[in-house]
Amino acid sequence: MDNPDQDAMSDNWALAKERLTKVSIGHIVVVLTGIVCLLAIVQITGRFALASVSAFTPYINTALVPHRSEVSQVSGDWRGFNPVLRVERLSFAAGHLKNVYIELDFFSTIAKGKPIFR
Repeated sequence: MDNPDQDAMSDNWALAKERLTKVSIGHIVVVLTGIVCLLAIVQITGRFALASVSAFTPYINTALVPHRSEVSQVSGDWRGFNPVLRVERLSFAAGHLKNVYIELDFFSTIAKGKPIFR
């Protein structure tokens, strides 16, 4: 004693569930692909910018004038996903620092929404 209405309803439910699963997986794939592409764009842009950071030394020094500070021999590179900024000498009113090394923890910064330095 099969009920044809119940069989049709369960078939429709199975089809709807299958379509929903396909759509959900498709959306997840699209979102993940977008995130990976955005991450790649940020990394490539950052790598190009840090490769030429020494050209921005005058601009950095101009920004530091109100703080009576000055940097010399600025360079940048990457350690894994983390951008690294190196300053040969940082002079300020009370003295100076040599070989300053600043590394931004990329994934912790994204996770916490604020800059996290190592």
